[in-house]
Amino acid sequence: MKSKFDFNHFMNRKQLKQKDAASLIGVSCGLVGMWASNKAVPSYEKIVRLIDNGATAEELFGKECADKLLQNSSGLSQLPPEMSNDPGILVAHQQGLEDFETKVATRVKTEILADLKNMGVIK
Repeated sequence: MKSKFDFNHFMNRKQLKQKDAASLIGVSCGLVGMWASNKAVPSYEKIVRLIDNGATAEELFGKECADKLLQNSSGLSQLPPEMSNDPGILVAHQQGLEDFETKVATRVKTEILADLKNMGVIK
C-alpha cells in the first residue's frame, strides 16, 4: 500500500491558511509549506498534534491507510469478551477507566506510528 500524506485536505476543511495552520500546530510557515507541497512529511509528534486539532487519518493519509490503521487498532478500548462477564474485572475497569484510556491511547499511538513507518508514509 502506497499512501501519501495530504495536508491540504485538512487545511481546506478547516479553512486555514498556511500561517494559521502553522500557528495551530506550533511549527514554522515554511514547514507547513513543505507539507502542503509534499516535500516533507510531519514527524509523529506533529501528526499527533494534527489529530489533536481535528485532523482525521483518512484526510491525512487516504482511506486505504486509515482503514488499515483502524483495523490494527480496533478493539483496544474494549475488554476482551472472556473478561467482559467478570464483575470484578468490570468494576476494576470502571474505576481505572482514565488510566485504561491513557494506556490504550499510548498503545494506539505506538501502533499507528509503526504502521505509518511500515507503509513508508513516515521515516
